[in-house]
Amino acid sequence: MELKLRQPVSTGRISGVHLRENGCTFDVEMALQDFPVLRFSMILEGPIGGSGGACHGTAAIPMGDGTFITADFNGRWRRTGTTIVCRHVVDVSNGWMNFDIVEWDMTGNAVTLTPHVLE
Repeated sequence: MELKLRQPVSTGRISGVHLRENGCTFDVEMALQDFPVLRFSMILEGPIGGSGGACHGTAAIPMGDGTFITADFNGRWRRTGTTIVCRHVVDVSNGWMNFDIVEWDMTGNAVTLTPHVLE
């Protein structure tokens, strides 16, 4: 299988973090090339000090016509040092399927999103 980018890599910011005993939820806001803003919440299962675990979440893109593109995603996360890398399959309400990679260095608030077409 060959992965091709759905759109260029985007950078956003963490708008909230909720740490819990066995995981973490973080919220992200970012502008995308073709859309004004993407908001998503990523839930990491497993201790943040551990090496990884399951991840899942939901996303929404508000459109100018009053509608939304929404998505649910499921995958796995891994930690190297202070960097969390999430890889997940995304089921988008417009019919797209993505394989996305989200990276967050927990020493800051910047997040990168690399969205690939999944066919």
